[in-house]
Amino acid sequence: MRYNGSDTALIILKPTDSEDYLTAFEERHRREFNFRLECDVLVDDVRIRMVVSSQARSEKSPAAQLKQLDLQTTQAKARLLETCLTIDLPSKASSSGSLSLSVIDPIKLTVFSHRFISITEQMGRNLQKATISTNIKQRLDFSYTLFSPDSGLVANTPHVPIHLGSIQFTVHFQYTKWKGNLKDRDVLVSNHPQSGGTHLPDITVITPVFDEPGGTNIVFYIASHGHHADIGGLLPGSMPPRLTELWQEGAAIKGTKLVKNGRFNEARMEELLSKIPGQYKGCSSALYLSNNLSNLQAQIMANCYRISLI
Repeated sequence: MRYNGSDTALIILKPTDSEDYLTAFEERHRREFNFRLECDVLVDDVRIRMVVSSQARSEKSPAAQLKQLDLQTTQAKARLLETCLTIDLPSKASSSGSLSLSVIDPIKLTVFSHRFISITEQMGRNLQKATISTNIKQRLDFSYTLFSPDSGLVANTPHVPIHLGSIQFTVHFQYTKWKGNLKDRDVLVSNHPQSGGTHLPDITVITPVFDEPGGTNIVFYIASHGHHADIGGLLPGSMPPRLTELWQEGAAIKGTKLVKNGRFNEARMEELLSKIPGQYKGCSSALYLSNNLSNLQAQIMANCYRISLI
């Protein structure tokens, strides 16, 4: 329950001596915050909690214990019970056949999941130290993620939700676009909505990692997503409130090699950030190209640091 206009909800248990939830809520709110409001009280949600008894008992049920059955084929749908599992069988199911299963070790899964998340957190801290962007350093407007060789999300840290919701599509777009055309020491950059981006100031740097130096087999991808203060467009800051065209927000990059064969492609980035945005009517180029380049290099550095950790 909560006051209308407030986002602070309190869990109110069923009163023992009455059904007066309102009085119970007001008393609980007064104890925690030392005041009450003269406004409507809303019920956010209703929850039912059950306490399950551990005492052994038997009940009538259409299900059957697996060890008590001696059937070769089921005539109708059946539910078989075992100590640690429940099996739902379709009709005409046979007791013989072959099945191949891949079993994941839950302990290893948990251990490596926490390791990967820890590495992404360290990447974020490194980026904060290296960048000159106020948005990244102070507002923490960045995210880091780890992807499988086929662009499936493996791990991320709880950074900006809008980044984490879209970055998988960004990496998958680049995976499809550059499949078979990436080499060791290549790094990609993108921010276009058609390639999975959000708004243009959020630039994604993607580093494919190969099985060995000079190899051809990609073993995973690393992606960093950071907000750049200005990339051109109608207004400084690249976030005009009344834009009607994408190019009015600044440089739009569907996907290009930020680093090619280990060499930072400064000329290409200067073209994308300083020349192309200023060609549109009423728009300007990125105001501080050197800052953009420094931030991109910081993202590359953080990606490389994560590779060494993995």
